[in-house]
Amino acid sequence: MKICLISPLPPPIGGIGRWTTLLHKWATNNPQITIAQVDISPRWRTIDDMSVGKRVIGGGLQLLRDYGRFLAAVSGADVIHLTTSGQLAVVRDLAICTTAKLLNIPIFYHLHFGRIPEIARANTFEWRMLLRAMKLAKVILPLDGDTAQTIRDHLPYKRVEITPNPIDSKNLLTPAPQQTGKKILLFMGWIIPSKGVEDLLAAWNNLMTDDWELVFAGSGSLFYQNELIERFTPHHVRFTGEVPHEKALQLIANCDLFVLPSHTEAFPFVVLEAMALGKAIIATDVGAIPEMLAGECGMLVKPKNVENLSVALKSLITDDALRTEFGSRAHDRAMANYTADSVFSRLSTIWGQVGKK
Repeated sequence: MKICLISPLPPPIGGIGRWTTLLHKWATNNPQITIAQVDISPRWRTIDDMSVGKRVIGGGLQLLRDYGRFLAAVSGADVIHLTTSGQLAVVRDLAICTTAKLLNIPIFYHLHFGRIPEIARANTFEWRMLLRAMKLAKVILPLDGDTAQTIRDHLPYKRVEITPNPIDSKNLLTPAPQQTGKKILLFMGWIIPSKGVEDLLAAWNNLMTDDWELVFAGSGSLFYQNELIERFTPHHVRFTGEVPHEKALQLIANCDLFVLPSHTEAFPFVVLEAMALGKAIIATDVGAIPEMLAGECGMLVKPKNVENLSVALKSLITDDALRTEFGSRAHDRAMANYTADSVFSRLSTIWGQVGKK
């Protein structure tokens, strides 16, 4: 079966790129699957550059580039698998879905973002474009239950299959001894406001503990990082910058508590990896995170709520036994539900059920 896969490849490091890399790795051991890759990763702006002008102009040029690559790769495909992070990309998605319909090739529309219930309620332009694209898809693949229910409410005749992100369970690391003598609270992700980094620094300053260090690992502008240091004058805080994936896994393996206070998420790989590595987790109740941490596998807080985050941090920083319990349950849940073999094998089965005959 030939899959025309329209998705980004790293760099930059991101959730969909990580998913793409894991799918290619899984496919090398499954010779019945052939993947024709269309790389749609943006190369014209940095991850923290959200200026509208650059996104519109650069995005328009990239739309033409991506569409041309798609036309070159789609010949002979049994299935088209299109990933999306929404926003301006839905214009490209609609063009690809329309072409797939004309070519009579079934398209899987994989929604890698968690804002769909919100934009559906507001009936935004993004939602209306997304709805048109979904009507052309054969199968719609959301990451979480709330998104799936929203789609079913609007398109009850469509096949909707919740498809979580996977974990590469065969390449997990073991913790190494700490060198600093302090316990580590780890944040990993882009250093941008929507990841809740300002909320985290404000909550951290409420604790003022000398026994712990807060480590920020991820990409972001030095200008913004320096602004954060000036505004919050944080105590025992370290920024590592972007790190390669193996180093990122080592940081997670060595931390004592993992935190992700994002304002919006889909199905974050960093939370999944922290689960698989048996870490206690504090994260906001957005996107698929409540489903991921179900069964007391972590502590949920409200987004943009510094007081709520402060209470959660103090609770877990001061309770070694509770951190161990959360981490153990999180590991078991990740291994039972989110391994790459189980997630991609199920996806391959659905490809086969609806692929072009």
